[in-house]
Amino acid sequence: MNAAMGVSNQVRSTVNTFITNFTMAVNPQITKSYANNDWHRTNDLMFLSSKISAALLFILGFPLVFNIDYVLNIWLDTVPEYTSTFVLLSLMALLIGAFTIPFNCLMFATGKIKYYQISCVIINVTGIIALYLFFKYNFGPYVIFYV
Repeated sequence: MNAAMGVSNQVRSTVNTFITNFTMAVNPQITKSYANNDWHRTNDLMFLSSKISAALLFILGFPLVFNIDYVLNIWLDTVPEYTSTFVLLSLMALLIGAFTIPFNCLMFATGKIKYYQISCVIINVTGIIALYLFFKYNFGPYVIFYV
């Protein structure tokens, strides 16, 4: 499972780097329009950035989704169990994350980071507790992506 998770993380990291590079170009514009109290432009940039990030993910991830076993067999001599499932679930998690990246930028632009960080800690700790319970009751390893 560790090998499968490692391969999944490599795929996720590669795709995420491409999307993050795009959003890094938009983030200063979101911050600037927020600082200028230009709410219309801020909203337009955020939603456009979310849509383009999701479209980029579809362009990169769509071929992988339908050919994941073929790609993994070319890439790896021995494909670890759960690898294809982990990769597909990672791509789904990235899709959700692609919609939230511009909102994170706006959160940092407001300067109200304290409550954002507190909520992130609460969510992460709750996730760890939930994972412990799921694993204790013998749920499959894929449950980590759902939590």
